[in-house]
Amino acid sequence: MQGQSTNQASEAESVSGLNVPNEQSVEPSLWVAIKKETRTWLIGLMVALLSVFSAQIVESVQTSINTVEARSDYQKGLLIEVSNYIYAAEVNVVYLQQGIIDGPSLRNILDTYNTSITELRKKEYVYLAWLKRYWQPDSVVHFKQFMATVRQYDQALHRLNPAVVKLLAGDNQMLLAQQQQILVLAELQLTLQTKGETLLSSVLQ
Repeated sequence: MQGQSTNQASEAESVSGLNVPNEQSVEPSLWVAIKKETRTWLIGLMVALLSVFSAQIVESVQTSINTVEARSDYQKGLLIEVSNYIYAAEVNVVYLQQGIIDGPSLRNILDTYNTSITELRKKEYVYLAWLKRYWQPDSVVHFKQFMATVRQYDQALHRLNPAVVKLLAGDNQMLLAQQQQILVLAELQLTLQTKGETLLSSVLQ
């Protein structure tokens, strides 16, 4: 009996010497692990969100820069082409009113005019769409009025084509007989200049 009691005591001491985890030791360790994983996850999430927002900000800034550059390019193009056309139209009137122009000089003048109106008319609806998107409604109205006068001037100039053909052949008599039509052209040129200045002022605001 005494030997059995001694064995039981030895077993009890062996058991008591084992590192058996209890609830109090498990819970703190688990909580620390959860906090560590949560912290790691939150840091990863924050980095991901910052990356997304940074990309969106960069894209937004780049889009704004591209918009400003496009607006500046179209503005510069419109200013130059409107100015070129007004100048070419004025040169036509000056030389036709003087009546001292020869065939080769007239051909050069008309070539300049044809180039200017071609460039302007080719981009007319591009400029119109651009004005509608980026400028005030007044600029759209001014542009339409200017282009309407451009068409009127061009039609009036075309009515002089028979006289111009004669002049290019060395005969200026028919052109001298078209003074009334040249006066109409001169009045339209003044209207072009006025409407062009109004248009350009509105675009530069």
